[in-house]
Amino acid sequence: MDEAHAALYAAIIGFAAAIIGAAVGGWASWRAARHSADAAVRAAVEQVKGQAKTEHDHWVRQERRRAYGEVTDAFQKLATSMKELDQALSRERPYSEHLQQIQQHHMTLILAGQATVMLGPNAIVDAAKTLTQAARDAVACRLRIAELGLGPGLSDWQTASESLDSTGVSFRRSEARFAGACQRVLLASADS
Repeated sequence: MDEAHAALYAAIIGFAAAIIGAAVGGWASWRAARHSADAAVRAAVEQVKGQAKTEHDHWVRQERRRAYGEVTDAFQKLATSMKELDQALSRERPYSEHLQQIQQHHMTLILAGQATVMLGPNAIVDAAKTLTQAARDAVACRLRIAELGLGPGLSDWQTASESLDSTGVSFRRSEARFAGACQRVLLASADS
């Protein structure tokens, strides 16, 4: 019986070892699978975050480009209208239509400049404020001259003409600064 008991004990021990081995192996497999799944989830989350940031940055670049373009378009229209008014004033031609266009384009420029506040950065916002202030000064100068009815035949025309030139130069310089700031921001955001 000793041999029968020994065989029985050996079978029980072998069975227990098989169960314990299966449990330990299963547990180890489960741990490895869980670790792999956690790593896959972390990688997927990082990929989604990276993709979301890339898409957001692309959207911001597009919106900035659009907003900056609207400011530039409004500037061009206002500058053209002011030039046409200046020519009408210097030739003593009717100019009421030019005044209406200037006021309309000036308002468009102000609104376009304010839209840059939403997209920034501060360098653009500051440049847009400088541009709209220069536009305000240039428009106000032309409105004063039109109200006074000054023309080349009047004695005050030389002073008025110098004021037109001065505000026009300031207006163009502020647009050049705005364009330079836009270029720096858009190129810097494209590199990142």
